[in-house]
This record gives sequence, C-alpha cells and structure tokens, in this order.
Amino acid sequence: MDIMCFGLHPYDLRWQALLLTLLDTKISVYVAVILTILIYGCETQTLYRHNIRKLDQFHMRCLRRIAHIHWKDKVPNTKVLERSVT
Repeated sequence: MDIMCFGLHPYDLRWQALLLTLLDTKISVYVAVILTILIYGCETQTLYRHNIRKLDQFHMRCLRRIAHIHWKDKVPNTKVLERSVT
C-alpha cells in the first residue's frame, strides 16, 4: 500500500491509526473465515501432538504475515499474540 495514496506522511499519527485499523480488520477476517474453517475441519479427526503443533505453526505464520513480522526480526510468539489479540 502506498503511503502517499492517502496523502499522509509515514510519521503522521493518522497514518499509524489507519494501519492499526487495517491490522484489526485483517485479523478479524482471518479469525472469522480461516480459523472457523480450520477448527471445523479439525472436529472430524483425532488430533495428535504433532497435528496440534502444525496447527499452531500455521496460526502463528498467518498472524506474522498479517502483521508484517519477518522471521529475521526475532519476535517471540508471545509478542505476536499480544499484537494480534486473538
């Protein structure tokens, strides 16, 4: 998304508020659509530890992608969950 398309400077507080609103919207859609389908699909089978670990990895990967957190940033999962508040 180009910053200048909204006519806002990157350090402007309105721009930061807009980014937070977009992040909240993206996370809401993710929870409403993706997690709902994922949980519904998991009800039909027995989940083992390795399945649960894979689901947790998928969940964290999606949240990191939505929040634009790269693996090089070395942000722990607890901080990602705090930012997303899911």
